[in-house]
Amino acid sequence: MRCSQKQSTMKQCCIYDLNPRFYRLHPKPINNMTLSTYTFGSGSETVVFLHGFCETKEIWKDFTSGLEHDLRGICYDLPGFGESELLQHTTIQSVAKTIKEDLEKKGEKNVRLIGHSLGGYVALSLAKQFPELVQNVMLFHSSVFSDTEEKKTNRNKTIDFVKKNGVEAFAKTFAPSLFAKPDQQNQKVALLFDMARQTPAATHIAYSEAMRDREDFADWVSETDIPFLFIVGKEDGAVPLEKSKEQIILPKKAKSLVLEGVGHMGILEAPELCQEFIRKNIA
Repeated sequence: MRCSQKQSTMKQCCIYDLNPRFYRLHPKPINNMTLSTYTFGSGSETVVFLHGFCETKEIWKDFTSGLEHDLRGICYDLPGFGESELLQHTTIQSVAKTIKEDLEKKGEKNVRLIGHSLGGYVALSLAKQFPELVQNVMLFHSSVFSDTEEKKTNRNKTIDFVKKNGVEAFAKTFAPSLFAKPDQQNQKVALLFDMARQTPAATHIAYSEAMRDREDFADWVSETDIPFLFIVGKEDGAVPLEKSKEQIILPKKAKSLVLEGVGHMGILEAPELCQEFIRKNIA
């Protein structure tokens, strides 16, 4: 591993140069880090959109164009994805803290969170760490539960696969697996594949480890007064329907939308139904 041997009391943002094909080194103070975002719409309240694993803020582009008359939104590239740099130590908690600090810089003091998959884990962590900032949380094909031992083993296998074969080889099977009917969604699968294959290997590995090691939020979700919203794909292989049924009964206040014939990508598979649910419950 190549990284500076100089000791520093200042936190740094760094991508380790383990393999020149996959990694680059960019030390940068975290408190000076700029996260890439785009905003849309207008209104007194802000909705924050957090994308999923191997996605970028661009996954929301077409989806949020249908909401620009209903709400004001901020869509983030999570650290390491798109145009945002990777944190030196990537955990779900550290990513959430980075988003919170950026919202503070923007003057945002009260927001609603929408997180797709990985973005849902970040939303949960942000809401748990900083409940005074959050009005409600929508989990978009995401889970309050930590990884099972089987899931942790699968993440370790994925890490090994990416180290040996690269992200593009992973993306070839990853992208179609998130759709209920990939053969009928060729253009949308291609969109996700193109986005996923551009994920730096360092980012892929760091977030695979972060998701594997994340905490379980079930107890906190059942105790907090923050309202929750759930969008569930009936044919979601990543977050099975039975696990979704377990989590939607946990919060004190919750509403859910279960989508027939949809996998893990309701953003692309059933955008109109998801937009309407957001309008009724968040906008």
